[in-house]
Amino acid sequence: MSNFNSNIDNRNIEERKLLIKQKKLELDEEKEKRTIWRQEDLLINNRLTWLLVSQALLFAAYGWVMKGDICKPELLIILLFVIPCIGFIISYLILISIYAAKEAQVALKDTGVIYWGSMGVSERTTYLGYVAPFGIPVSFMLAWLVLFSYVADISILFIIPVLLLLIYTTTILYNLWFDF
Repeated sequence: MSNFNSNIDNRNIEERKLLIKQKKLELDEEKEKRTIWRQEDLLINNRLTWLLVSQALLFAAYGWVMKGDICKPELLIILLFVIPCIGFIISYLILISIYAAKEAQVALKDTGVIYWGSMGVSERTTYLGYVAPFGIPVSFMLAWLVLFSYVADISILFIIPVLLLLIYTTTILYNLWFDF
């Protein structure tokens, strides 16, 4: 009888060891996913830093060029068009890369290993946290479009729908590209 009990105890011990190993694997997987999530957050932060530095330099250059006495008039006109274009393009590219980081985080959430509640936040607060990373590049894009429309003598009422169309088209292309 004691041999039978020891077999049952050994089996229970082995089952517990197996359960502990499985739980450890699950915890390791969650830890890895959280590390990836944090990395995506850091990437968003880095991209916003790049954006703010580049935009500060470009606005300073634009203001310097607007003084008008630094170069020949032909070059002045070119710079007044080129600087807003560069500022817009940089803002647009940063916006796309921030969107990619957000999509990576959503994909991590969709694995089921990470969920909003496990990080101490709700889904709503997480999405509200994306407002600034998306709003800042769009704000710079709009500012550059306003400056460009002023120099090019184009109505801003024409430029705003172009901006919205560009952002909408980008999200469609992004979703088509990554659906494969």
